[in-house]
Order: sequence, then C-alpha cells, then structure tokens
Amino acid sequence: MFYVIFWIVMAVAIGLLAKKFRRNPYLWGLYALVIWPIALVNLLIVGESNSYSSDD
Repeated sequence: MFYVIFWIVMAVAIGLLAKKFRRNPYLWGLYALVIWPIALVNLLIVGESNSYSSDD
C-alpha cells in the first residue's frame, strides 16, 4: 500500500513541477502515473517551455 501512495504522490509532484516549468501539468501527471521515474528524468531534460501559458 505504501508503494501505491508513494507512486501517486510522485505523480502529483511531477505534475506540479511541470506547471512550474510551464508545461501541461495534467498530461505530465498522467505520464508520471504510468512511469514516474522516467517522466521525472524526461521533464528535467526537456526543461521549461515558452508556449504553455499558465493562469498564474
């Protein structure tokens, strides 16, 4: 049960990090739900986007 909760927490954290990088947090969160270790590395490699506009 711990691993399931940890997996979900990591997916949410990657979604929030994606929002900070001005990327779609919902798609990155969904991607992270499937394979969060690869999604995290992938997000850090692609970095910040100039095309995604946030409401902040």
